[in-house]
Amino acid sequence: MCNDISMDTNLFQCVIPLCFRSFHFNCSPFPWSEMIKSKCHFRPLTFAKTFLEDDSGEYYCNASETERNPKHPVYRCMQCDYIAHVSCTISEVLPLILAEYEMDAKLRENLANDAGLQRIDMKIRGLRDEEMCLAKE
Repeated sequence: MCNDISMDTNLFQCVIPLCFRSFHFNCSPFPWSEMIKSKCHFRPLTFAKTFLEDDSGEYYCNASETERNPKHPVYRCMQCDYIAHVSCTISEVLPLILAEYEMDAKLRENLANDAGLQRIDMKIRGLRDEEMCLAKE
């Protein structure tokens, strides 16, 4: 769960079954796609942690046509002025994130079941325990 209550961004709730965590976009444990194809725009959109296109003080999301905070992450077109809130593109980003997360989870499961790695892990734990005992003496 995200502990940074000073951020004025929306919280996203994790969609993994039985996970009740919420987090800010920047605090997410998932890798966000650097580039996506969105239904909102005909060119690919690139992720930007923050984006300030000018010093007018007025910044808008082209997808929702609402004001946006230039300090918040967005997806933007590198060839024109199109900018969209992450929340306006999340439906397109989420399947990519979940697919990558599932691949990582399968990889971690395969590694956890590897007997050779388990033996190495047990040896490392034994050496750490031994080191702690020696440090106490």
